[in-house]
Order: sequence, then structure tokens, then C-alpha cells
Amino acid sequence: MQNKEQLLEVQTIFSRRHIGLLIVLLLFLANNFIFNNQQMKIGFIPSMVISSVLVLDIFLAYNNFFHKFPFLVIVRYIEIIATGILISDISDKGMSNINNIVVILFYSMFLIEIILLYDMTELRNSLGVSILCQIPFIADAIMVLITHDDNYVTRSINYISVAIISFMVSWAIATYYGKTQKYYEQYMFSRDRLLDRAKDNSEKINESQKNLRTVNEQLGIKKFELEEAYHKINNVNADMEFQNHFMTMMMSTLNLGKLVNEARELLNERFDLSYSELVFVNEEMRDKYITDSLENVLGEEEALEFNEFFLSELFIQEHSEMGSRFILGQVDYDEFPFFKKAEIASVAVNTLIMDDSGNRALYIMLSKVRDIFADKEMLFSNIFGQMEVVARNISLYYEIRQMSIMDALTGLYNRRYLNVYFNENFINSGAARNVSAAMVDIDFFKRINDTYGHLFGDMAIKTVAKLIGISAKANKGEAFRYGGEEFVIILEGKSLSEAAQIMEELRISIKNTPVVSGETSINLNVSIGVTAYPEITKDISTLIDRADKAMYYSKQHGRDRLTVDNGTD
Repeated sequence: MQNKEQLLEVQTIFSRRHIGLLIVLLLFLANNFIFNNQQMKIGFIPSMVISSVLVLDIFLAYNNFFHKFPFLVIVRYIEIIATGILISDISDKGMSNINNIVVILFYSMFLIEIILLYDMTELRNSLGVSILCQIPFIADAIMVLITHDDNYVTRSINYISVAIISFMVSWAIATYYGKTQKYYEQYMFSRDRLLDRAKDNSEKINESQKNLRTVNEQLGIKKFELEEAYHKINNVNADMEFQNHFMTMMMSTLNLGKLVNEARELLNERFDLSYSELVFVNEEMRDKYITDSLENVLGEEEALEFNEFFLSELFIQEHSEMGSRFILGQVDYDEFPFFKKAEIASVAVNTLIMDDSGNRALYIMLSKVRDIFADKEMLFSNIFGQMEVVARNISLYYEIRQMSIMDALTGLYNRRYLNVYFNENFINSGAARNVSAAMVDIDFFKRINDTYGHLFGDMAIKTVAKLIGISAKANKGEAFRYGGEEFVIILEGKSLSEAAQIMEELRISIKNTPVVSGETSINLNVSIGVTAYPEITKDISTLIDRADKAMYYSKQHGRDRLTVDNGTD
């Protein structure tokens, strides 16, 4: 929640930026005066009232009068009352022209600025602001009833109706803003809790390291316990060596699958394990990364029972914290009968949080040797803590990499990734399979931008990109935004005739799909060029260039058509 100093600063910024609205309003007033002098009475009074309010607001803001919260509240309510009175006048005369719309827009702006002054998570604030903003309408209704003017009943009902509508709008905005504030506060609270937890974990690690140093100092002092000391030192050195080796391995790859495989090999070397695997709680991730079959170790039925226990919601909830471990040094077969057939004697399960979304995984180790994991808490804490960090970094790396190869507007791959994709999959690999390429260009796109604006142009590009992406995915191909309004589609295993048929269907689909924004709706046409390797060109590096030339031929010969490369230059 912002403090009052922050609110005053934000509201001062609002007021200073009203100068742009004042300039627009004065230009609007000047336009009426110059070109519509006969109709000046329609917009003069509302425009002058709002202009006066804005001038006062801007003057106070630029002269640093907004240093006290009550003063700012008074100014804002003056604004809402002034525009509210004008709206009351509109409700009596009807919304006949753009001047009335301007009044309503300014009333809405002042209303939102008032709402942003208060903590709307409290019901009394939302209700109080919504009621206070209706004072002009209620006052007009009362005045009409008292004075008994012409049609006073109808007019008073009209004012009350406007007050009710304005109250509903004010209440809706206030409650929505309140929910947004509450969500933000909850988010900040959750973040602070995570930071506190991270701090606690850091303190625990520091404490553990301090304890380790203390143990080493004690080993140096207790020389008379040389045999036990040497044994402990050897174990510590072995663990440290293994830990360093393990960490070096994890730093050498950005492939999670490779990381899991190499971790399995190292752990199998360090411990006499029958099974070692990173098992994701999420079923999709589990199917993607599990390579060591538990059925081969325990048996099919026993593996099902194992999963029912260790992947159950109860077990996950009890061991959901980062670094949580479940260790059995001597398995009780009465309690865990699914281990009996394979003679599993020791079990270690370590919980890892693999990414910022809270995706969890269990690293499971099974051994036939009793107490093989005894006294390994520190080792597990270090190696699995490091594995968790590396897994998070890998997840972040692929997320950033995905962002770098995607076009932000369309969601398709960008031109940079097209070059990488083409080189890796076709040119460098020397692929001999059929590959078709199509170049798609929106016809008269500059005219669309000039006529309807760039925002509508962006919507047109997104509409075409969506249809292109659907077509590429349906035909197991890849789609790229080549630049501007141009797109490239790569189809593997498709002949030239098959690719041409797919692209013709795409052209018709684009032609029949309107781009709609508000009351504006247009249908687009595209020009397409298609070529294929090795049917048309024997040099796969020229594939995209030939598709581009075929598309250019479509542009030159009428647009809204498909041109199939015939092999000539």
C-alpha cells in the first residue's frame, strides 16, 4: 500500500499532465469559435468550466500546493462536483453532441483520480467515495423537487437515474481497484515471506559451515583419537571430493536430461545403488525425463505401489519444502512391502524445487546395502542444493532463450532463429529429405497502416500469423516472421504439390477471415510463393530465396495468388 507522500507525488504528476488535456480542450473550444460560431452556446459553458478547473489544478500542482493530503482531496472533489453539475445538465438536455461526451470523459477521469487517493480494499472507502461523487446529481434532483419547475417529477427522476448509474460505475471502478490493491498486497506479502525463507536458508547454510569448521578444529585438538579422527577426515575428504566433482559436472551442461543422466552415474559410483532417478511430481515432466525404469528394479506391481506412496499428495505435502529429505537406513518390509522382492534395504528421497513456478521433483535413491546413506545429511544438502540451483538456471536459460527467438508481436519464431534453425537442421546436417518453403506477404499492407493506423496493422499481422501458425503446426512444420508483413513456413517431408495445396488452403483461409477492431472490419489478401528441395533446387541454401522470388512474382501479377516455383530463374 502506498503511503501518503507517494500518493501526493502521483496525484501531482496527474495534475501536471492535465496541461495536455487543457491544450486539447482549448483547441476544441477555438475550433468551435472559429468554425461553428452560430452553435457556440452548445459547448462554451462546459468547456470553460472544465478549462477553469484544469487551470486551477495545473496551477496548484506546478506551485507545489499539493503538499497536504486534505487540500488535495478538496481540489479533487471540486473537480468532480464541477463536472458532475455539467453531467446533470446533460441528463436534462440529452447527450446531443461531442461536447457532452467530453464532459463525461473528464468526469470519469476525475472520478478515477479520486479513487486512486484511497485504500479501496476497505468497503467504507469504496462506498464513501461512490456516494460523495453523486452529490451534484442528488442536489439537482432535490432542487427540482423543491422549486417545482416544469416536468419536475420527470427531471428529478432523470437526475436520480444518472446518480444511480454514476454510483454503479463508481462502485465498480472502486471495488475493482480495491481487488487490485489487495492482490498487490498479497503478492508483496508472499514475496517477503519467500525472501525471509531464503534468508533463513542462507543462515542455516552459514551455520552448517560454521559447525563444519568447529568439527575440523576439534579433530585437530583431539590428537589422542587419531584413528577415529583419520576415519572422519577420510570420509569428509571423500565427500568433498565427490561434491566438487558433482558440482563441476553440473556446471558443464545446460541440458537437464544430460544433467540427470550424469548425476545418476556419479551417484551410482559413490553409493552402491540399485536405482537412482530424478522423478518429477508433474506427470508430463516425469514422462519426459525418466529414463531409468523402476519396473526393472522392483517389478511392475511393486513400482505402481511405490509411486502410489512416494508420489501421493500426502507424501508430497509432508516433504514439499526445499531440501526436505526422507531417509530409511533399514527398510521395514511390513511397512514397505514393495521393496521386499528387490531386497531394497536403504531409501533416500530428496525434494528439489526445480523452477520459480514451484515445480517439484524427488531425487530417489534405492540400495540393497543397509545404512548406506547414514551421516550424509550435509553431503545431500550440498549436492542436491547445487542441483536445484543448476536446474533453476537451466530453466531460466531456456526461458530467456525462448524469448530471444520469438517474435514479440506474433508469437512466431523470428528471422534470427530462422537462420539458426535452417543451418542446424538442413545446411550443416546435409539433410537429403524433402523440404518445402513458402513465403507469405500481406498485400497492400502499407495502405492498411495508412488507412486504419498502425495498431490495426498490428492486429492484421497477428491475425495472419495466427492462421499461419495453425497451418504450420497442423502439417508438422515451423512458421517464422521474416520481417514486417512477411512470413516463412518450412514443411519437412512435403512434396512441392503437397506444400502448394497446403498454402492455397492457407491463402483462402486468410482471405475469408476478417480483421475486426471496433466497427472496422476488413478482409486481407496475401501473396504466396512456394518452392521445394530437391524437386526444384538442388542447393538447399537457396530455398528461402527462391520462395521469396516466387512470392514476388505473385505480387507482380495481380497479388492475392499463389505462385509455385517452376525451377527457372
